[in-house]
Amino acid sequence: MQKILILAANPKNTSRLRLDEELRDIEEGLRRAKHRDEFVFTQRLAVRPATFSGPWSKKPCRSSTFRATATAQRG
Repeated sequence: MQKILILAANPKNTSRLRLDEELRDIEEGLRRAKHRDEFVFTQRLAVRPATFSGPWSKKPCRSSTFRATATAQRG
């Protein structure tokens, strides 16, 4: 059984990232997949930096992907 864990946040003072729509698309794609029963999909929204040093960081994983969206601040 493979676990897919998505941690996401939409930081304050930034434009909306449409996380809900992206997560829905991932779930729908997984439901259509031939080997869908081999995966467990878990999502956690509004995560904070402490999340990465807490219990989640102690769980072993085979691979991970990090995706970040940032906006440039003028000043």
